[in-house]
Amino acid sequence: MSKDMERKIILIMLLYLVFLGLSGCMTTPKASTKTAEQPNISVYNGTLSKMLGCIFAPSECEKFKKQESQEDLQDEITEEMMEMVKAQEKSAKIMSLLLSITFPLQYYFQVLH
Repeated sequence: MSKDMERKIILIMLLYLVFLGLSGCMTTPKASTKTAEQPNISVYNGTLSKMLGCIFAPSECEKFKKQESQEDLQDEITEEMMEMVKAQEKSAKIMSLLLSITFPLQYYFQVLH
């Protein structure tokens, strides 16, 4: 092959690679095929059964309210514990930083004296 032909082939291949690279960056707009949004009611998580239970047996509804209040209290306790853990981790980081500073200083002063 001649050098002129090789350059043309290389140029065509380079343009082809650039075109492939640019076409991969393009995003096609997706058609909006959403239907009317339906409420997120799941029969299997117990909410529907709790509602029906409260409608037909109001006395049983008190049990659900107590259980929910206990779950809310448990969630609050969990959040407080997570905050305490974060604070403890923060103080542990500060202590490790202080120790990393003080140990070399202790060694330095021990060597001098």
